[in-house]
Amino acid sequence: VLAKTQNTVNKLYKLRFKGETKLSADNLAPLKSMMSQHTSKRAKEVEITFHDKGDIESVRHKFKDETKKKTEIRSLKTENFTLDPVSTVFIVRSLDWEEGVSRQFDVFDGKSRHLVTITCTGQEKKDVLGEMRDTWILVPTIQNITEGEDPPEVSSIRVYLSTDKAKEILIIEGDVFMGKVITRLESFEPLKVTAPRQVPEK
Repeated sequence: VLAKTQNTVNKLYKLRFKGETKLSADNLAPLKSMMSQHTSKRAKEVEITFHDKGDIESVRHKFKDETKKKTEIRSLKTENFTLDPVSTVFIVRSLDWEEGVSRQFDVFDGKSRHLVTITCTGQEKKDVLGEMRDTWILVPTIQNITEGEDPPEVSSIRVYLSTDKAKEILIIEGDVFMGKVITRLESFEPLKVTAPRQVPEK
C-alpha cells in the first residue's frame, strides 16, 4: 500500500506512507507487516511479526530530521484472531455481507490494539469512473483496547464495497480532525504473472 499527499498539499504538510504485509494463503492471517511513514521532518518505521499461538512482536523506530531518536519493542500475547491494518482489508473483502450484519476483529498496528466492529448498513449505487456500481455500505467503529491510551481521532467512516464477485473497495469517506477525507478507486491493474518455464522431460 502506497499513499502520499498531492503537490498542492505538500507545501503545508508532506506525507509519504508505505505498507507491506505477507499473508497466509490458507486463512489470510498476517505473518509479517512493515509500515513506514514520513512527514516533513519526522518519520517512523514499524515491523510486526505474527508468531504461532497468538504471540506478536513489534519493533518501532522513530526519526527526527533523519536521525533515529527512539526504538520501542513490544510483545503481545492474545487468544483472539488478530490482524494488522492491511490484512484487515483482505478479510473484509473475503466475507459475505448483507444489511444488518456486523463483524468484529482485533487489529494491532505495532503500538496499540483496537477492537474494530464493521456493520453493513445497507446498499447504495455509487458513480465510480463514470459507471454506476452497486455497493454495500460498511461502517466501522474503532475502540482502543490498549490500557492507558485515548480513543482514536477518526470517526464517521463509510466504506463502499462492490456487491459483485470482485468485492472491490470503491470509496472510503471519513471525518478526521483536519476535515473530510474521500478516497476513490481510480484504476486497478492485476499483477502480470509469468508462467514457470517448462523443463523438458528426459
